[in-house]
Amino acid sequence: MSTQLTSRAKYALQKTMRVLVEVQAERARQDELVTTGKHKFNCAQHVGNLRKLPVLMEEVGEVAKEVYEHDVTPVIEITKRREIKNKLRKELIQTAAVCVAWAEALKEDLAG
Repeated sequence: MSTQLTSRAKYALQKTMRVLVEVQAERARQDELVTTGKHKFNCAQHVGNLRKLPVLMEEVGEVAKEVYEHDVTPVIEITKRREIKNKLRKELIQTAAVCVAWAEALKEDLAG
């Protein structure tokens, strides 16, 4: 059985890797916000799931807001729709980073 990827699979992997690089950069930014004191904690820390859930829900709420904005903006306002798509993408990256941070903390808990 061959382990070589098809060109379609390679392209898909490249797209995924580009997004994951952005998620990692956002994770680093979130850590920096804690280091500088702007945030008290992030989901990578061991503060309990009940403190982490509102953080995730806030991010999901931001995604929902951008989805709503996108869907109610008239098609004529194409520039505004692009701006909203960019905001939506940014919020999705932030949400993914929160999920990754939480998963990292859980993995550490399981290991220790």
